[in-house]
Amino acid sequence: MRDLVSALRLIRLPNTLTAFADVMAGAAVAGVDPLSPRVLLAGVGSAALYGGGIALNDVLDIEKDRRSSPDRVLPSGALAKTTAGVIAAALLLVGVATGLTGELPHILVTVALVATIIVYDTLPEGRRLLGSLVMGSCRALNIARGMTLATTSMAQPEEWIVACTHCGLILLVTLVSTFESRPRRDLTYKLVVAAMLLPYLVPALTADAALFPYMLAVGVALGSWVTLPGWAGDGRPIAVVKRAIFTLVLFDALYAAAAGRHEAAAVMVGLLPAIYLLAKALGQKGS
Repeated sequence: MRDLVSALRLIRLPNTLTAFADVMAGAAVAGVDPLSPRVLLAGVGSAALYGGGIALNDVLDIEKDRRSSPDRVLPSGALAKTTAGVIAAALLLVGVATGLTGELPHILVTVALVATIIVYDTLPEGRRLLGSLVMGSCRALNIARGMTLATTSMAQPEEWIVACTHCGLILLVTLVSTFESRPRRDLTYKLVVAAMLLPYLVPALTADAALFPYMLAVGVALGSWVTLPGWAGDGRPIAVVKRAIFTLVLFDALYAAAAGRHEAAAVMVGLLPAIYLLAKALGQKGS
């Protein structure tokens, strides 16, 4: 049981649900039922790819984590490095296998996602901007996995805008996290936090005219709550990052709601307490 808990902490099980929701959101935007079996299978595959990528990252960064995060699963000795490597490889293979069940565009996007995950995990330390962009690209490709379930062709240009919005949000979230060890009161930090509000407005633009004001109001409220710690007090970056990651499923739910997939949106909202309870049960404090 202890090894199982350590393995689930290694792959950040609660966070994998955000990757699952990404696929559902991409499917909704492309006009595919997010609750259909093929979308759910792709969602499970993306959750596996997320967990496998995180595990691989921890395996490769074990020496760095011994210095900066000694309480993590691998540097603390809770799980062997070789075991973590096997888990990472197995999950990445599961994710690829789910991609092979789709048409060629879906397969290509899945392969691109795996390649991008590996690029991120092997980036040299210190490449903050590049690392943020690559991490954002992972989210964009994850959304695209849902989009490419619609037809035998690649996603439409307007759909890729949604994927790019996810990329932009994760890019900004990652940049905010870099200010944990940098001055937080300078103009750059405030501008990055302010820019984080913009992606939360995009789902409203994908809704019809009747839904637009409601979607816009929810987007503004969600974005304001996420970024509030960046303005209050000493402008805590870690609080902004935690709120942004924790509410990614709500961001995805906005796209589903805008597309009229209200049942799917409700399922995504329901993932939020599941993420919280799993994180509490596993003792997961960070991303």
